Parts: sequence; structure tokens; C-alpha cells
Amino acid sequence: MTRQTLRLTLECDNHCVFCAQRGLRSGEAPSYPALVDRLRALRERGDAVTFTGGEPSLAPRLPELVATARSLGFRAVGLQTNGRALADDALARSLVDAGLTDAHLSIHGPRAEVH
Repeated sequence: MTRQTLRLTLECDNHCVFCAQRGLRSGEAPSYPALVDRLRALRERGDAVTFTGGEPSLAPRLPELVATARSLGFRAVGLQTNGRALADDALARSLVDAGLTDAHLSIHGPRAEVH
């Protein structure tokens, strides 16, 4: 499998001091049609995709994006996430139902006592 990555948003609901994306958290997120166009281009270069961010679970229409990626022929669709949104059973189920195959969780805290 050749895995590609697609950044869905710069927004994040964590404030990790080590985050490489911290200085990039401003700007407009890509539109849904722009993300679909990018998925099509990525599909020509690979058969797996991981959605990243910021925090990709904050992106609107995430389950729909997962389903679109699968319909474009991606064999694997992953999510690189802090996992907070996956505590919502309805969202987690909708992502699995849409075809999410893997989730890569980063478990860190913003302060030493939390981490």
C-alpha cells in the first residue's frame, strides 16, 4: 500500500506545547469540493490515505469524506487524531460505517501533570 496524507483543517482542540502545527492554526479550511478534488489527485499516487490536521475530527462532513475516499478506491482510510471526538459513539460509528479502516491516536497532554 502507498499511503498519502490529506490535511483537512488547521483547527485543534488541544494545545500541546510540542505541536508542529501550532503556528499554522489560522487561515481558512479547504472547502469540501476542494478536499474531494485533492482526494482524486492523491488516489492517482496511492491506494491509502490518512486524514490529518490540526485535528481532522473537527472538519465538517468527515464521515462523508471517508465514504468519498472509499468510493474513489482507497483501500485504507485512516485518521490521525487526538481521539477526543471518538468518545462520541455516534461519530465513531458513522466513521466506521463510512469505511474508516484505521485511527492513529496521539495521547498527550498540554501540561506535565496531564501528560
